[in-house]
Amino acid sequence: MPEYSTRDIDELLENVEYITIEIDAILSGYEDVTDIDSDRLLELYKVRKKHLDVLQVLYNNYDGRDFINKNTKINWNTRIGNIILKDKKQLDKIQNVIVDVSSKLKNIVKQKSLLIYTR
Repeated sequence: MPEYSTRDIDELLENVEYITIEIDAILSGYEDVTDIDSDRLLELYKVRKKHLDVLQVLYNNYDGRDFINKNTKINWNTRIGNIILKDKKQLDKIQNVIVDVSSKLKNIVKQKSLLIYTR
């Protein structure tokens, strides 16, 4: 396992937290589904996944988990818990966007069918 310092782990967690905040800002700031920058969301999720993968490898390693548990400065459980809570809220927002888009698409199809039927 590569050597990690408290600073390295803290930096990875800070990056994940920052990206999580950016994602939340994008999802919270849309008026209409077309306002969502899906390319930027995808980019943020990819970068965030890379950071989380590194943290997962560290945490899944016995020495890494031991290091995390011994270094209370990291506040692992609190920080990961907060990230998970924010993720849940973001997934709920994404689900709402999907429902909204689905409803709009159904209306478009319905209108199209009516136009075809009236001709």
